[in-house]
Amino acid sequence: MTAISSYSAFRFLLEKLKPDLVCDVGSRDAADSLNIKSFLPQAEIHAFEANPVLVDKIKSDTRVQAAGVIVNWNAVSNRTGKATFKLFSLESGNGSLRNATSEITGEGSQSYEVDCVCLGNYLSDRGKNIALWIDVEGCGYEVLEGLGDAARRVCAIHIEVETKPFWEGQKLIGDTEKLMRQMGFIPVATSLTLEANQGNITFIREEVLKNTPGLYKDLIRLSIGNLAAKWKLETELPKLYKLGKLIFPRKSFR
Repeated sequence: MTAISSYSAFRFLLEKLKPDLVCDVGSRDAADSLNIKSFLPQAEIHAFEANPVLVDKIKSDTRVQAAGVIVNWNAVSNRTGKATFKLFSLESGNGSLRNATSEITGEGSQSYEVDCVCLGNYLSDRGKNIALWIDVEGCGYEVLEGLGDAARRVCAIHIEVETKPFWEGQKLIGDTEKLMRQMGFIPVATSLTLEANQGNITFIREEVLKNTPGLYKDLIRLSIGNLAAKWKLETELPKLYKLGKLIFPRKSFR
């Protein structure tokens, strides 16, 4: 059995739900922004990057300019104001608002002062149907917390999570999943395995799942192996599981 990846599920949801705005949070080189724009050309893409060196590179990229990606030099969190962005890799430009634990090795020691934004504020007058791609090195939970009422307009989220701390004081996968469920989202796919300590999860707003004709069956066809084999979500998503048993022989996804 080959389970659908978190990226494949996210792309499928975007193509199906057609959000008018996508935020690429922790954009680094805007590769994800450009990729999303390639299959969702009608959407506005808003990229956020805290490393000013990378921001300059993104803004000077002719592909980014041609795609109309809106580039923001900001860290995204659950608060506004100044924060220190710490590099852990001078080569890649990757960093975090948090200090790295011993799990992170790198040659970086440089830091930058950066303005923080909350997506709830940023999206207050932007987007009717929004999707989020979040990769912010141990700060994803805070990005979600900062959504506020804007979360009601978010249809899908792809977010990096960890099962052990790579960053001091960070929230882990259980915290993120609990927050997502409190906000009305459920997981539909993951790239995490039992061996991995870091990976991605794709969430969908449960209301969207219920109110979009055919989406239950479509996700089952794509994701039931992933849901059942990796996360054992059949007890938490009884409607999906019940419908899945009608479509697939039980042995095909156990």
